[in-house]
Amino acid sequence: MTLARRIGRLLNMDFDYVAHGGAYLAVDHAVNVGTSIITTVVLTNVLPKELYGSYAYLIGIFLLVLPLTLPGMSSAMIRSVSRGKEGTYRQGTRLRVLGGIAGTVSLAGVAAVFVGTDRSEQAFVLVALCVLYPLAFAADDYKTFFHARREFKTYAVVNGLVNVTVAGSTVAAALTVPRLLPVLGANIGARALCNAVAFFVADRRRVNADADGDFARDGRNLSFVAAVNNISFTIDQVLVGSLFTMEIMASYALATRLSEPFRFLGVLINRLAWPKAVKMRGSDAAGKFTSKFYLLVLGAAALTLLSFAVIPPVMRWLFPMYTDAVGLSLLMIVSALVSVLVTYLETYFISQDHLQRFYYFASTARPTATIVLMYPFIHWWGFVGAVYARLVVRAAATLVLLWRMIAEGRRLRAEERTA
Repeated sequence: MTLARRIGRLLNMDFDYVAHGGAYLAVDHAVNVGTSIITTVVLTNVLPKELYGSYAYLIGIFLLVLPLTLPGMSSAMIRSVSRGKEGTYRQGTRLRVLGGIAGTVSLAGVAAVFVGTDRSEQAFVLVALCVLYPLAFAADDYKTFFHARREFKTYAVVNGLVNVTVAGSTVAAALTVPRLLPVLGANIGARALCNAVAFFVADRRRVNADADGDFARDGRNLSFVAAVNNISFTIDQVLVGSLFTMEIMASYALATRLSEPFRFLGVLINRLAWPKAVKMRGSDAAGKFTSKFYLLVLGAAALTLLSFAVIPPVMRWLFPMYTDAVGLSLLMIVSALVSVLVTYLETYFISQDHLQRFYYFASTARPTATIVLMYPFIHWWGFVGAVYARLVVRAAATLVLLWRMIAEGRRLRAEERTA
């Protein structure tokens, strides 16, 4: 037995699975982080601060409308495709694109509100790009399909090509035509085109057209949860952009972008654990998740210390116009790492059928609390209050979810001993 497998057995871990899937997901994560950093560096150094603030503000508005695309269909799709019902991929994509059309109408409504104000240019950009919304933001479940089938290599290749194309188009537009419509248009247009191509690539790999009878119902339920989560994730950018200047919005957006790679670690861990977790039952599932959680806490603490040492000098070098965002970035990174813990714990609850009601409650209560606290915290502490609100809620959610998972594991072990 190799040393790697010995370590895997010691940690109660399927090391072959983690090494195989984790390696490809790590590559995908690295590509995503790399393209994000390159895009951010170019935009913040090429575009005027006010223009970059407008760019980030409109991205926030696009994301705020995302609940209309029924994003919870993606989670339901993972469960169904993982169990061999691959026809749900096409069914779910169709439903999400129809929701994206509603998003187009909503964005046109926002543009109408902006007309006649100092946001007239932003209104024009929204009108010009809203027709691409369904493809750009509702047709990206090729990632879900490959994830559910545990085809991590294909996932990494296809998603990597999409990320590189979107980033390359955005950077090229910023360097050649540094204005709001061309830059944002390049981003949204490339995203829409790549999603359409990737959909057909994934669809041709389906081995059946079987549908899951509970898919649409589960997708709608999960979409409600996802909608509240999405609003809580985006509302701070929209509030900051609406209540403060575009220069402040630019610094806030940069700090958000720099914290995203840390938050995406939670997404990576979820993608790795979720396809296997749906097949795990009983105290074994709770025990494995609990033991891995403590390892995850140690990793998050190490990343926090590393970030406080590395991020400030790197930011002053890469973003000389944004020195005011250094402290804000560090605070957001801490918050993002706490969100990784929350995402991991929620993966356990959503994977266990008998705990899904609790998952719906917990994963709705957390973003709802964030939304409720966001404006008062901004009122008391300025735009930094938005970060405080998110951090407080995430920390509380971590404690509640951990306590509930440990209690569930003890209950199941007691039942198994008496059975």
